[in-house]
Amino acid sequence: MLAPPVFMVQTRSPSTQLGNFVICCQGMEFDQRAKSDAANGSTKEAYDRRYLLASVDGNPEIAREIVALYVIESARMISRLGETIKLQDLQAIESAAHRLKGAMLAVGANAAALAGDLEELAQAGELTACRERFARLTIEAKALNNALVKRELGGKFPRRRDPGAPNAR
Repeated sequence: MLAPPVFMVQTRSPSTQLGNFVICCQGMEFDQRAKSDAANGSTKEAYDRRYLLASVDGNPEIAREIVALYVIESARMISRLGETIKLQDLQAIESAAHRLKGAMLAVGANAAALAGDLEELAQAGELTACRERFARLTIEAKALNNALVKRELGGKFPRRRDPGAPNAR
């Protein structure tokens, strides 16, 4: 029986730029420190492909399925997070940021650090900082999706499946 994934989160104060996360999953370490600058033309990657593949025992088909699901769902998750920020609902911001962080971690996204930071800012009641972090997060999330689609899905954006379609699972 495989051990469940272990997530270790190092917290930070609201005044620092980004939080630090180290995620361990079945003996692997995925460093989530502030390095998500792919949208700014940095040479740093938007996601850790080795982590993504290792998390599915090297199976590229399963990795593609996870990536396709992430790309489809992330737009809805980011939209929902934006709505909670407009409503100034700190508890809903925290919850939405937490869900987005988990989804980003599943694909090895470096921007998960921003989502985690946003979650902590909401916990601390820092609404103005939440707005600022969300603006950066949306840019990084777009860069992430573009990188995932290009590398993992051959440049083709996935379509949401109709649950009533004959081939739907």
